[in-house]
Amino acid sequence: MSIQPSSAESLDLLILRIAKAYASRKMRDHADSSGNGARNARERILREAHATIELCDEQDFVDHFAAMCRPAEVSNDDFQTLARALAERPHEVRITMMLALLVVTN
Repeated sequence: MSIQPSSAESLDLLILRIAKAYASRKMRDHADSSGNGARNARERILREAHATIELCDEQDFVDHFAAMCRPAEVSNDDFQTLARALAERPHEVRITMMLALLVVTN
């Protein structure tokens, strides 16, 4: 029998996975994805996303976060965890996403 992570660990890892997928998707969309330009572009894209989230009010954050997710990146179980957290603890999701974007930037 495997040990399941706590819901807080699951949520943190889910948000980190979403941040990584967002970064990958934005870099694929970015035309300059070679050499040092790619590193600079990645940092700029993720810092802009971080700043946008930081400036959002609660409802704007929920809307923005939903736009950052893609259906293929979120399973049914993950969706339930994420939806519950956004409804009950949006500030926690917001802070965790800002931290995840900083981690993914480095």
